[in-house]
Amino acid sequence: MVILGISSFVFDSSACLLIDGKLICAVQEERFSREKNTGVFPEESIRFCLESNGLSINDIDHVAFYWKPFIGLTDRIYQIFKTLPDSLQFWGSHSGKWIDMLNCERILKRKFPGEHKFKFHNVLHHLSHAASGFLVSSYKDANILVMDGSGEIDSTSLCYGKGSNIEIVKSVKFPHSMGYAYVSITHYLGFKPDSDEYKVMALASMGKESKYYEMFCDLIKLTKDGGYHFDLSFFNYHKGGRDPWVSDKFIQKFGPLRSKKETIEKRHQDIAWALQKRLEDVALHSVKYLKKIRPSDNLVITGGCGLNCIMNETLVKMSGYKNVSVNSAPHDAGAAIGAAFWVQNNTLRNPRKFVFNSAFLGPEFSNQEIKECLEKTDLKYIELKWEELTKQVALHIREKRIVGWFQGRTEFGPRALGNRSILADPTVKEMKDIINYRIKHREPFRPFAPAILEEEVGNYFEENRSLPFMTFILKVKSNISQKIPAVVHFDDTARVQTVNKSINPQFHSLINEFEKLSGVPILLNTSFNDNGEPIVNTPSDAIKCFKQTGLDYMAIGNYLVKGI
Repeated sequence: MVILGISSFVFDSSACLLIDGKLICAVQEERFSREKNTGVFPEESIRFCLESNGLSINDIDHVAFYWKPFIGLTDRIYQIFKTLPDSLQFWGSHSGKWIDMLNCERILKRKFPGEHKFKFHNVLHHLSHAASGFLVSSYKDANILVMDGSGEIDSTSLCYGKGSNIEIVKSVKFPHSMGYAYVSITHYLGFKPDSDEYKVMALASMGKESKYYEMFCDLIKLTKDGGYHFDLSFFNYHKGGRDPWVSDKFIQKFGPLRSKKETIEKRHQDIAWALQKRLEDVALHSVKYLKKIRPSDNLVITGGCGLNCIMNETLVKMSGYKNVSVNSAPHDAGAAIGAAFWVQNNTLRNPRKFVFNSAFLGPEFSNQEIKECLEKTDLKYIELKWEELTKQVALHIREKRIVGWFQGRTEFGPRALGNRSILADPTVKEMKDIINYRIKHREPFRPFAPAILEEEVGNYFEENRSLPFMTFILKVKSNISQKIPAVVHFDDTARVQTVNKSINPQFHSLINEFEKLSGVPILLNTSFNDNGEPIVNTPSDAIKCFKQTGLDYMAIGNYLVKGI
């Protein structure tokens, strides 16, 4: 049984492939197109999934698409008429996407000619999200929080999963949306909406409680049934007006918008803090309500808001669940996996047997392919055996060099997890500023993640948990912060990635070699890309990024490349 999963036409297009109930591969289209967060039809992702497994479109039994275009259509039309004439802009920008969704099967058949024996399935967007977290978990039952901008019409869904079934217990409908609220304030604070929300999350740690929190409480009210309700007069996103995404009323109350080049002030930090706190309030309110009506020890978080690791950790600490999980791709790209498993386990009633424990699902390249790319450049490189390569790279990092690390299969999801990474010494305080300014060309307040040997996490952080996907934060032990200053944020937290020896032996061995030199089983890990670009995918991508960012070295396959 071969199932192709597709996410497309909004953001983060992707494709995945299931063979006999096992996830074989998954990749985002941005890795091929080099357009970050692209929503175009994932033609190259589909081609990779097929060709890397020796398949053609004729071998596909089922195709699962992560959206039901007709669901919620009357609600959308009502909203358009309610907010005329502003909403004409919204309809103009969204009608093409809706038509593409309706024609997804035709587009697939046109792009991939063949016999087309497959059956095409439209899966509800929030069920796709819920399935992407629950059906591939080890839980027999779980409560599921789905929170994003919106699906067909739902913006937040509270679900309960048991076996192969998922029930949507409660939903909040567009235009009331925590996802869109966060996007709107991202734009208000001078960042790129639907892209830079993680910057606002980072900025929030620099703020503190102020009048702005009470103001957010006034415009985002909690409801008794586990939901929330907006005072929509503060926003424009539901009307089609997206410049700005907030209304004049919001600006009058919170102050003028920040332009991209304007200095970040204390007011901006405090507004970011207040927004983040209100997001956590809403999420906590929702999952506590869900636990009351559907008792479970397990919580799965998914949807675009599931990338907010501060919110996730708040739910770990305060929700009352014994187990809380978020995988590497809770956003729309991951919904392709959810749609595929919904068809596999629910529609076709096949038993669950796959657990998502590794994000290394994308393309990989042989040493020969890598060498052919290097030979086309003027770069100086040497070939080393694996043991010598890791020792050399560890030594260079200890000598304050910054290294691009390109190994194995591309990670699935928005965060580099040790196969397409830029690595540095976390014990060097100035390293954060050096990488932000010289390498990544990004804001100085942005933090970097510590990648730590899984067996060592309890020695450096206040909790001993396996966190392989960089989707949670941990408090750094008080006597440790000064030891690893380059990966500790302003509030003494870190977005931790634990590295398991059996899942990623290459990355684990490198960190182990670094520990021998430094006494610290941690590396500073950030994505192998320049600011505003997708993470590198191919050797050619890596070489291009290596040259333009001024990295000192690059370890690509068995080759060590020296910077110019």
